[in-house]
Amino acid sequence: MEILEKILKRDKMEHGKYFRRKLSLPFCENSPSREVLNLYGAPRVGKSVLARMTADYFKTPLILECKDPRITPFLANIMDALPAFIKEHCNDILILDDWDNLESLQESTLSLLNHIPISILVVSKLPIDHFTTFQLYGIDFEEYISFSHHPLELEHLFNSFLHDGTLLEISLLEEYKKDYRKQEIIQLIQCEKQGKHNILLSILPYMGHKVTPHHLYTQVKKSFSISKDTIYSLIKYYKDASLLFLLSKFDQSSAAKKLYFWDFSLSNAISYERNFSALFENMIFLELLKTKYHIYYGDTLEFLLLNNFHSSQHSYVGVLVAPFLSFEAILKRLKKVKKEFPFLSKVFVITLGLNQEGENEHILYRILPFWEFALGDKEW
Repeated sequence: MEILEKILKRDKMEHGKYFRRKLSLPFCENSPSREVLNLYGAPRVGKSVLARMTADYFKTPLILECKDPRITPFLANIMDALPAFIKEHCNDILILDDWDNLESLQESTLSLLNHIPISILVVSKLPIDHFTTFQLYGIDFEEYISFSHHPLELEHLFNSFLHDGTLLEISLLEEYKKDYRKQEIIQLIQCEKQGKHNILLSILPYMGHKVTPHHLYTQVKKSFSISKDTIYSLIKYYKDASLLFLLSKFDQSSAAKKLYFWDFSLSNAISYERNFSALFENMIFLELLKTKYHIYYGDTLEFLLLNNFHSSQHSYVGVLVAPFLSFEAILKRLKKVKKEFPFLSKVFVITLGLNQEGENEHILYRILPFWEFALGDKEW
């Protein structure tokens, strides 16, 4: 098929320089067996870039960008032609980027993929039930500093990360363009899913708050008329697409959830009002997402981490977010933590400068700046 010939020719010519993430997909192990993987995640976290990095490990990759307007009118014919084309050209991996754009073709394409005997990578916003899934988040602090071209002190890099956020493309822009680009990303999400009202824009100010879908509905409808069903379905979509996270309270699954976003810096791009505590808390939450812990919140503790979730031998670690507290105030907080969680014996206290270890109220504590926590071993 002529279009596929042009795509294959383009793929051979395009070998860009990518910022290497600290993770890789299983394909990179050069396994001779057929692998089928679904890479999914929120917008702009780098899914397409990681897919192309993966393609570099293969001799004859074929990459279909399902959102490319040059091929979207012909997608049905392209999919039908794939098996024969791949056999003829000896492609060793097929990458379907922007799978979500296939829409009505998804079911027939899934059936067709079963007859393609090579490794397949499907890139999407939402996880696909039929494949082994791999979720990609935005960059963390360790990756951010690895991309930095300036040999700055960690404190200075932290301040830059605070402003740039977790989307790599933002950190590569000129300073005056960064907030504008974040605003564009929010608007693009609106155009894709929401029609005329930007719900995401309306709920960003509630970052770090305890919320319920009904509470968000009552707040949003103050700005414009919208149905409860629409709000509920959008919140579910945002959650499924990892645009937002609703954190449960420990041992109280019906309690209000704490609201966090996939990029902690977006709220500062839409308002001059600042809530540093909420931003800092969201930043730490995103670092914790990449650990093996199950995460909860408590009344006296921002995060309670549960290890060995499926084992009878549970272990817990607390995370206290205290950017500006004095050492004495931290010790008082630990007393309250022990009262709420008498079984807890270890607590990280994340600050902006204090650095100390000790024991108080039979709790071992490690007080350390965010940058040391983010770059260090979170296992304890």
